[in-house]
Amino acid sequence: MKIVVERYADSRLHFVAKNEDNIEAHLDADAQAGGEKKGMKPMELLLSAIASCSAMDLYVMLEKQNMPPDAFTITCEGTQKDNKEIGPFTDIHLEYILHGEVDEKRAQIAAKLSIEKYCSVAATLSPDVNITYTVKKVHGR
Repeated sequence: MKIVVERYADSRLHFVAKNEDNIEAHLDADAQAGGEKKGMKPMELLLSAIASCSAMDLYVMLEKQNMPPDAFTITCEGTQKDNKEIGPFTDIHLEYILHGEVDEKRAQIAAKLSIEKYCSVAATLSPDVNITYTVKKVHGR
């Protein structure tokens, strides 16, 4: 796996990361730090990585059990050391919100397996970061 990150020539802190398939993710800083908010901050991208990695795991597991959610949202919050914006995450909490006819117990098991076994991003962050989760089921959408 390889990522190339380049700074936009006309911008101070706006970068674009490209993977080997040339798919892009934009990164920037907020105005306070001298950025233009043209992309996610790197720590936001890290939260997006764990949320999407885990979401894919959970969806596939539920799909294999013939109960894929009709809709699926994850809220992911990270707390940095001493509640400051600079420094590593100490805690990450994911909240899975599943819509449709999904068995909540099976969804809980799938979330646990994702975080503890299958999600490579979670594995990369563990054991230094305390990762927790909750699963909420909502009927219909």
